[in-house]
Amino acid sequence: MCGRDWQDHIQSMGYTPLTATEKATGDTLAVSNVRFDLSSEPDLAQISMSLEQLSLVQNDDGTVSVVMPEAMPLVLEITPTDPDEDRVRAAVTVNQTGHEHARQRHTDRPEQRPMPRVLLGLSLDQMTVGDETFGPDNATLNVVLNDVEYLSKSVLTDMRAYAQDGSVASMTFDMRFKDPEEPAIATLNGTSANMTFDGDGRLPLGVARASDMAAMLRSGMTGAARSQAATAR
Repeated sequence: MCGRDWQDHIQSMGYTPLTATEKATGDTLAVSNVRFDLSSEPDLAQISMSLEQLSLVQNDDGTVSVVMPEAMPLVLEITPTDPDEDRVRAAVTVNQTGHEHARQRHTDRPEQRPMPRVLLGLSLDQMTVGDETFGPDNATLNVVLNDVEYLSKSVLTDMRAYAQDGSVASMTFDMRFKDPEEPAIATLNGTSANMTFDGDGRLPLGVARASDMAAMLRSGMTGAARSQAATAR
């Protein structure tokens, strides 16, 4: 099933087993309190990510629709191994409108995840660095992507082969950060238009750490990607 394949794929990329609360109702499996951790090298930070809820809906044609809410809270935590470095926690909201549900097939058939003509937004709600919390007055991040089209195909055999392509009609971003104890304000904003990207490759199964690039390459990993933007400022 789709959910099992997702978990296997996440673990093959170096994440610890995904944890979540599941509730089945008819053809729908609601998955909430989703959390996964990235297993890193001993001297690097531990990275954790969690999101509130998504739903997996079984369709009559054998595919599974992955349904996400229009506003999806997401939390990213970075815990350094060095006790002198600060722990970072960022709470963001991912917004999406006009989307069609992603559809995934069972692992013995090609998988396709189309995302035609959607509006995606990312906003920073709160950031904590060490013992200090930064709200909207001190830290803001807003990213908006218009008319996003995306299609991913993957086939699972002895390797995971994938191909993906997409486009973004326009993107705007605005970032602001101010240290409460300093007068300076750092800002960054800009726009880009007519962005396209595509890529393909093969990923080995069962490699313990995605950060161990040498092991990934020895196991047969390949990949290529291309991207371009017509205008940017």
